[in-house]
Amino acid sequence: MMPNKKTTARILGGMALLSILLGGSLAGCGPGEGRPEAVRCTVDPDTYRYQGEIVIGYAGPLTGSQAAVGIDLWRGAELAARHYNCQGGVLGRKVVIVPLDDQADGEVAVEVARQFVAQKVYAVVGHYSSGATMPASSIYAQAGILEVTTMASNPDISRQGFRTFFRVCPVDSVQGPVDAEFAVRTLGARRIAIVYIGGDTYSEGLRAEFARRAQELGATIVAAYPYVDPPVDFSEVVAHLKADAPDLVFFSGYYPGGDLLLRQMRASGLTATFLSGDGSFEYGFLRDAGRAAEGAYVSSLFPDILSRPEMAAWVREFRERYRYQPGINSPAGYAAVQVILEGIQRAGTLDVEKVAEAIHNMTIETPYGPLRYDEKGDLLEQKIPIFVVKEGRFVEWEGP
Repeated sequence: MMPNKKTTARILGGMALLSILLGGSLAGCGPGEGRPEAVRCTVDPDTYRYQGEIVIGYAGPLTGSQAAVGIDLWRGAELAARHYNCQGGVLGRKVVIVPLDDQADGEVAVEVARQFVAQKVYAVVGHYSSGATMPASSIYAQAGILEVTTMASNPDISRQGFRTFFRVCPVDSVQGPVDAEFAVRTLGARRIAIVYIGGDTYSEGLRAEFARRAQELGATIVAAYPYVDPPVDFSEVVAHLKADAPDLVFFSGYYPGGDLLLRQMRASGLTATFLSGDGSFEYGFLRDAGRAAEGAYVSSLFPDILSRPEMAAWVREFRERYRYQPGINSPAGYAAVQVILEGIQRAGTLDVEKVAEAIHNMTIETPYGPLRYDEKGDLLEQKIPIFVVKEGRFVEWEGP
């Protein structure tokens, strides 16, 4: 099927944005075996003569409401490629990242996947959202393209059985129950309302996993309200929530979204505890929710590693190269590229099946720590940290 005018315009619009965003300055770099502070260049990637290229597509939202996280992940992927290139590349080849904008939209994601197949990319980092990753994943698998998603957490994606699919994040069949146990056992919630994106693969999936476990623990789901993303106004939902009088409101949408809901909840006088899934684990959520965010809880697919001393050099280089502070999830793009390239180096070949087999049977050191995979391409060790907002910052929950 040929792309329609709508999807073509969205893809081309994203490419126009890229021409504005591209650029940066050279900084010291090197993979450092997963330890960013150990980064050292041995060649100049701008002048070194490589023996060819390894082209990796990056697929994520580069325009639209979720562009901020999409750009953060893309920049993280670019930085990883730069680090490998300044140590002579991989198998003597230069790593090239080619970005395409999927708008976090399943229809556009399919067209992006077809473009990558036509361009004969070796692998793809992406997509960001589960709704985009699910339909695109079969296209990559059929084409023999390695795929490593950064944050698509719906477990049904890996249940398709594609041997060349991996992810660097936990899945929602882990996150949902962790959130529910925190809500019921730790926070003592008994009456819970849920706000979610209607028809969205990620949001619907996380809502279902959370509700199932919360009810098993004895809580009552008093209501569940769908909304259309991106949201403009939650006033009607908030009015219903006030009438429901829940102990806790669970939000399974993206940022932006939870910030607006929380501001309107507090402005209406609704004091119910607010707990969100990883979609709100963004610095923008803190900024846009403002004072209303104080005391809110947010789960995450990753720890907040950017403030750690060992990440100081990584953060500094990112900031110098891209002229802004890295997003809280930027290292996920970096880690996804590491999975691909470390697999190639272990296999000693570009044969995709052999590289996938190598990834399944190795430990890969990343800024998040060691990653190991099961047969489905899911992480063997999956942890879901919970954060509470204190004085405008995410602080990992360690107890009352």
